[in-house]
Amino acid sequence: MRPATSRRGFTFVLVIIVTILATMMISWQLRRMNLRAVAVQMQVDAYQEHHQLLGVRDVVWNWARRRAPSNAMPELAAEPGPHYEAQLPGEFLVRVWVRDGQGTILANLKGADTPRRRDLMIELLRRVPLDRPDLTRRGGPMEMSITAMPDAVIEAISGGDQQLASAMRFIREDPTDARRDLRAEFIAQGFEPNDIADVYGLLTFAPVLWRLDVVAVRARPDGTPGKPQRYALLVELGSGEPKLHEWRPTGNAPPRSDSDQ
Repeated sequence: MRPATSRRGFTFVLVIIVTILATMMISWQLRRMNLRAVAVQMQVDAYQEHHQLLGVRDVVWNWARRRAPSNAMPELAAEPGPHYEAQLPGEFLVRVWVRDGQGTILANLKGADTPRRRDLMIELLRRVPLDRPDLTRRGGPMEMSITAMPDAVIEAISGGDQQLASAMRFIREDPTDARRDLRAEFIAQGFEPNDIADVYGLLTFAPVLWRLDVVAVRARPDGTPGKPQRYALLVELGSGEPKLHEWRPTGNAPPRSDSDQ
């Protein structure tokens, strides 16, 4: 027959084990509930931030549309900026910079009104480096603004013709009036009209697409500025009804000037 002390010792050990297991289960449940609460709060915060940023987009877009009748964008783009500031509900400070947004290649074949222009567009897109999506756009006219054109777009248009590329860079950097005759500029650089007919049809000195670089900063609970959130709108103004073609994040890079390549 087992002594009473042995039974009491076994019972004591069993109680300790059960207590430890119960404590572990309660701790696990509490941790699970806490993680679930954190996940729910993150979803709520993301939902609120999403709608707040949609509000930022709408405010900037409405501001741009109000500028369309006065054709104010070219003058704004020539100034350093910021060109617009607004304090929005939710402690959002919004700043906007305007620059020529028509220096990139249209990646939408619907913009080609003839088979020849469609073939030109396909060839241009084929020449764009795969790691440079910033050289294309989804909307707007097929014509590109030569004064806002990056070197990589000039190279795509020239197709290896260094004389043509050099002439395009010279025209881009020439500080004379932007309402000049583009055909005359190429002829002055030594080109025959028939030789540059296709290229001439792709370029313009009168852009209607404008890139709006947006920096939105939301204040932290202690009142200090939070991390800047950067976005870009591509808007079409000056050729009929105003259109918003793109609204996308641009990472942490600051707004660039037209001269940045």
